[in-house]
Amino acid sequence: MEVFRARGRLFEPSTGFQALLTFLPLCRNLDLFGFGGNATEDGLTELDIQQAEAEHQVEEAISNGAWGKISWSPRMPDEAKWMRVRAAKVRSVDGRHAWVEGNSAV
Repeated sequence: MEVFRARGRLFEPSTGFQALLTFLPLCRNLDLFGFGGNATEDGLTELDIQQAEAEHQVEEAISNGAWGKISWSPRMPDEAKWMRVRAAKVRSVDGRHAWVEGNSAV
């Protein structure tokens, strides 16, 4: 996958971000677990944390249907326009909300 720019740096998207983009047009609904924040338990470097924060901003925009808030350079690519039309409804689930099969987190 191509790199993306965030905060003036180029990043190669994480596997989690790539998975989101893979399933986004294939599913009706997606629940995201473990996306958000900047705490890590696996010894990530500051650069890795900056990448994670940048990815989380894009994920949050997608979750909120706010594709226009994503910084596209120079404009939104045709692939993103295609994906926006076909994108699943995305919900971020964090530790404050219990997930139970068949029930929605509030």
